[in-house]
Amino acid sequence: MGIRALIVDDSAFVRKAVRRMLARDPAFDVVGEASNGRLALDLARDLEPDVITLDLHMPGWHGLETLERILAEISTSVVILSSYAQEGADLTLRALTGGAVDFIDKSRVSTMALYDLERELVMKLKAAASSRSMAALPNASSGERVDRPRADLFVLGASTGGPRALQSILSRLPADFPARVLVIQHIPAGFTRALAERLDETCQLPVCELAPGDSLAAGRVHVAPGGTDLTIDGRGADVRIVLHDKDKQRGGTSPSIDRALDSAAAHYGAGLCAVILTGMGDDGVVGVGAVRERGGVVIAEAPSSCIVYGMPRAVSEAGLASAVAPLGEIPGLMLALARDREGA
Repeated sequence: MGIRALIVDDSAFVRKAVRRMLARDPAFDVVGEASNGRLALDLARDLEPDVITLDLHMPGWHGLETLERILAEISTSVVILSSYAQEGADLTLRALTGGAVDFIDKSRVSTMALYDLERELVMKLKAAASSRSMAALPNASSGERVDRPRADLFVLGASTGGPRALQSILSRLPADFPARVLVIQHIPAGFTRALAERLDETCQLPVCELAPGDSLAAGRVHVAPGGTDLTIDGRGADVRIVLHDKDKQRGGTSPSIDRALDSAAAHYGAGLCAVILTGMGDDGVVGVGAVRERGGVVIAEAPSSCIVYGMPRAVSEAGLASAVAPLGEIPGLMLALARDREGA
């Protein structure tokens, strides 16, 4: 049996296009279509799909209300598919922190970028469907004890499922958290300001999007801007961030977790903690290797809480994780590392 998919969109044209894209991959079985939220909920109850594509802008129930109702009743994964994703970055981020696994800009349905859209759609829906079984996986070994010098900088790297994971961790950090926090989330340009604003609403620490030449301040959360790569220059009060155009020769996603960690490790050494969260692929493995070489700590999210156990798996299987922990335990580990030498 293939991946059971339900397509929810008020546009018959888009529903037909998505069905055709999925029909070309034998891994999928499109079990139904819905043109509004109420019908989507009824079909989700009856069909129990593995994954749902959901438009954000529909008559009747809007996308966020539909998402909330579906996830309250059905064990499934939802990927937002909407042309409003780029224009309504805040709405998209609310969907992602509200339980959606990922999002895709459907405006390309009517452009020449159909091949790229189909490839992205198939890849993300497969990843979303696989996330349903993550809770059944056992946690990996906790690795060595996290007992190190005080961490001055925490770099949190995330991809698919990241906004929700970041909110879960950062909202649990106290207002007097003494270290710097840098977030590297794979996300397109134009979305990181909305991500920073969304996190700022739910966190005790102030959260901001970084700009060229900004410093990394203690007791603050800094979000790397989407669509660019970031490196670090200096340390302590003199530290500054440098933004770069994506390096096409390096390939991969952007912002690059590897590139940020490599530069951070060079400047912070044993005072750096890398936290690798849910996401597809293996971005971060090279970077955490540099972190470990210089005496820093690496925490990988456990499979039991990952939406997509890709990046943390790569780190763990490479033997680079100092500790493997579910989301609920990561804030405590961060706090212990940040306060390890306070008052010493």
